Amino acid sequence: LADYAKSLFPPSQRKNNPEAEMNKPFGEENTGMYVDIHSSGGYVYYPWGHKDAKSPDDEALQALGRKIHHYNKYKLWAGSQPDFLYEASGDTSDYLYAVMGVASVGFEIGDDFQQKCSSFESDVVPINMPALIFAAKIAQRPFKEVKGPDVSNVQATNKNGKIQVSAHVSDSEMVNDIRGFPDFQTGKQKIAKVMVYVDVHPDDAKSSGASWAMQPSGRRLESEDRRSEARKRSVDCAQFKKRKKCKRAGGGGVCAWARKERKCIPSENTSSSNSGSSGNNGSSGNNGSSGNNESSGNNGSSGNNGSSVEFNSGDENVRLTFDASGLSPGRHTLYIQATDSDGYNGPVTSEFVEVRQRQRETSLRGSKKPFD
Repeated sequence: LADYAKSLFPPSQRKNNPEAEMNKPFGEENTGMYVDIHSSGGYVYYPWGHKDAKSPDDEALQALGRKIHHYNKYKLWAGSQPDFLYEASGDTSDYLYAVMGVASVGFEIGDDFQQKCSSFESDVVPINMPALIFAAKIAQRPFKEVKGPDVSNVQATNKNGKIQVSAHVSDSEMVNDIRGFPDFQTGKQKIAKVMVYVDVHPDDAKSSGASWAMQPSGRRLESEDRRSEARKRSVDCAQFKKRKKCKRAGGGGVCAWARKERKCIPSENTSSSNSGSSGNNGSSGNNGSSGNNESSGNNGSSGNNGSSVEFNSGDENVRLTFDASGLSPGRHTLYIQATDSDGYNGPVTSEFVEVRQRQRETSLRGSKKPFD
């Protein structure tokens, strides 16, 4: 097992002398997740296990244990916790964490060493499978993403050519869902932004894809001017190469076709286009350009990526509606990720949405890009 782990996890994230550097924390950029599954008893364990003491990365590992508890309600068997039973020297989870630098956790599943198949399938699997999926979701950057907000209750529908997305986002719900424990420090931050990415994972959004900022659903945004401005910022007019698509973009009224230049530009720049000021066209195009889509996956600096959205708490219901006319027919994947006020991105949650072919838009069939 140790040799196999060494082939998976990069040497650059390990300590030179694990014994001497036992009390030195690993970097938050360390990658890899190790999950050990035993039976039985109903416990979640994480380092340290060989002694009753916190590890130097207890903030991340305890957050991980607490969030797994959210799914299976297992007790936390870890150093300094009230349910620490006894010291277990030579524990694999301690080794993988201390030597390989990976986030490490173990499950003592079920209530019998030889669990009956019927109760295993009806009682053990339903509460542990979601916990394992959660661990897999944060495996790329577990020490970091476990500290971020979690997205749940995602619903996505396509109605009248509009994609409607809703979700619940919380920095505290999962990490503090454990009775008798004080609220944890990673769950005390406000929500900073919630992003939806279409057909591209946030980790890959630097070079492709489209993204939108979700809004608090408990608030009315709802002067028509504000809705119109948000809609305009979400559309990159320059990507439309044909006049009809240009005029229909964003539901109409957002883009205009410049006849002389034979290109699609934001409607508010129509007058400057007639005077030949290409600089204006270029700068306004940047407000909704693919460049913004690229940067929004990382720092949210553009108008379409949530910098103008304000949240009041660490627990929010959010929503988004965007035009589906630029999506090719078929199944599309929406990736949703929230960020807290400390800058921590949480786990990515995904949802499918179906787009049906329109009779007048058969040319969209087979498009390789999510927006064409």
